[in-house]
Amino acid sequence: MKLVQNNYLKYFIILCVLATISEFLVAFFIHPDYYKMGNLFVSDPILIYRHQKNFPGINDLGLRGKVPLTANKKSKVLIMGDSMVYGHGVNSDETFSSLLNSKNTLVFNGGVKGYGTDQIYLFMRELMKEVDFDVIVFSFNHNDLYDNVIKRRLLIEEDRVIPLKEETFYAKIFLGFYDSVYPWFPSRFLQYLVTKGLSFHGSNLLKSEYDETREKKRVLGLFKLLSKEMKDRGVVFKVLVMPNIMKTKEDFLFLEDSELKESLLSWDDFNQEEFIDSDVHFNKLGHQKMAEKLSVFLQELP
Repeated sequence: MKLVQNNYLKYFIILCVLATISEFLVAFFIHPDYYKMGNLFVSDPILIYRHQKNFPGINDLGLRGKVPLTANKKSKVLIMGDSMVYGHGVNSDETFSSLLNSKNTLVFNGGVKGYGTDQIYLFMRELMKEVDFDVIVFSFNHNDLYDNVIKRRLLIEEDRVIPLKEETFYAKIFLGFYDSVYPWFPSRFLQYLVTKGLSFHGSNLLKSEYDETREKKRVLGLFKLLSKEMKDRGVVFKVLVMPNIMKTKEDFLFLEDSELKESLLSWDDFNQEEFIDSDVHFNKLGHQKMAEKLSVFLQELP
């Protein structure tokens, strides 16, 4: 048995060495910017990871897109979310956030790939210290329920939200890799192994710890607290239910609470043709359609 295990280990090491050599050949002879492609994210002790500020395509607020000029703008709108808001699969100027910019409205794209509502909330708080927003749209994707289990960052009580200081297993591995391993050896191959390892751990964690009823209660509690707080601040707050062709309308009914009803933006009339093939992300047509829907809402604001 030990002999077999040693053989597997030997083959794995050989595979890693060959993959690493191939990676360096690609980086230095075929694609000079190969390593730069993997530097979009940096570790963060609070958010677990964030965009690297001023990375190509990322502005000095850590948001996708250019920092728009505020001159002659009447209202500042922040749209928070995950890869759906970020615009996975489309160019920066094709996202619905970018399409919504007009002479009267300044729209900030607060989407970060893979964020759950816990991370989105903390990032939103950070941005609110930098910019006085008139409107905040907090998008919700059904997979946020899963992301929150793996990347738990908040304790939500009846009347308050408390950021968690302890690191989850996911955070420890992610932060350890990007703080210790990545600067020494910025290997995309290692990135792949770490990502797959975390995904495997996440799958096991979800099997043992995922309670959909509990997670829905947490998210609803967060939105209700935010809705009340923003109303007191005079900030227009909306929860945008992101269309998901893998889910039905019934999967989002838990958000139709009396205390949240006025803050809910929900559409379910998107079709497969508005999504990237075999994916749940908008294509260009989907972003255009979402921009049209949100523009109607923005035009109705006082």
